[in-house]
Amino acid sequence: MVPGMDDSAWLSPLVQQQLGEVQREWPCIRVMQPILWHYEDAAHPQQATNWSGFRDLLDLIQNQADLLNLGRDGEATGRAVAMSALHATTLPGLPFELWSKVLSFTGDWELAAALGINTSLPVPTEWSRTVLTCNTAAICRKLSQAPDDFQILPVLVVKLITRFALVKVLAYLENNHPQLFKAFDGAFLPTKASAYYPQVKVLDYWKNSPHFQNRHVYDTEAIDGACKNGHVHILQWWKLSGLPLLYTKVSLEQASGNGLISVLEWWRDAAAIDHNIVLKTGRSLLWAATNGQAEVLRWWHASGIEMGYSGGVAFTASRWGHVHVLETWRKLQGDDNVLFDAEEVIYIATARQHVEVLEWWRQFARGMLDGMNGRGVKVKFRTRRIQEAVESTPKSQEWWFRYRLSIGKDQDWWPSFLAL
Repeated sequence: MVPGMDDSAWLSPLVQQQLGEVQREWPCIRVMQPILWHYEDAAHPQQATNWSGFRDLLDLIQNQADLLNLGRDGEATGRAVAMSALHATTLPGLPFELWSKVLSFTGDWELAAALGINTSLPVPTEWSRTVLTCNTAAICRKLSQAPDDFQILPVLVVKLITRFALVKVLAYLENNHPQLFKAFDGAFLPTKASAYYPQVKVLDYWKNSPHFQNRHVYDTEAIDGACKNGHVHILQWWKLSGLPLLYTKVSLEQASGNGLISVLEWWRDAAAIDHNIVLKTGRSLLWAATNGQAEVLRWWHASGIEMGYSGGVAFTASRWGHVHVLETWRKLQGDDNVLFDAEEVIYIATARQHVEVLEWWRQFARGMLDGMNGRGVKVKFRTRRIQEAVESTPKSQEWWFRYRLSIGKDQDWWPSFLAL
């Protein structure tokens, strides 16, 4: 962006030539109109300034922000829509006729369409259905009609091109509209086509396109996101692509948390064949315990892969109220090999009112669970923190009251230490 100059300097052929060279040498740089000034006339020598490019700057910033978040905010959007619908009937509103006039006056077609209010506003160009309903030739023909000042491709179009693998449209933009093609530059295509809109065709295009030759830019989000969303065929593409595999512990953690055993199996098999592939297990066991993925715990146990954070599984399952995870973990580890801090697990279950977890620990301590045959495991803890948690948790109060009665004590009795 040029900071500012007078009208004559901006329009001079030399300046335009230099700016053109900048864009050719550094395609990532976008030249925008600067603050322009000129002097009125001899009778009025005041300096007049104009920055008509300000709106273009705001549009560019908004466009880049939308492109960055494309695919990431699907769940958040769904929650927002659901919440709006939930509260819509409780809020007073103006008559639809009046809203129609207000929105027609503001010119905000998108807001009017979102609210379902009819207006006299024309449908904006970026909301044309060409990309949704027409074939590739029709889409390219529509793009060929774009005016010279049309330099930002709408996010909706970018999303549809990526999601439905319109690679011929990508090629057309690359060859005929380099300014519009900038929307797909950098790490955009490999990230979106791997993590959010899994399309091998798009990845093939990105890898083989002349535009991206010798500058394949991508980061760990591509593979981490593919693992999170279970895109095994995308992982296979990356493995066969010949490009370096960039990933973090998030890959296995998210796959574990989401119960995607097919992803875990892919990593196990890939690492067995290629010793350059390192299994970054991270806190995969804790993610599985957090989300109640007992089958994932069984898979990790059977895999024989060395894992960390096994000592936190019992606490994590207690925190999130997953009794089936506790039971699965007990059977996998053996009664005497379950690692836990008695005070922590009992406190967190009490504070979060997971009475079914408290009951599981009581039965675990007394050997009442399947296969224990009365051989319990000692669960002894200090009661100070437990008392504090009980005072503000009605469901836990009821369980602890019944428990104390079961051992012959009244509800006000709290020793310094207690064993279930």
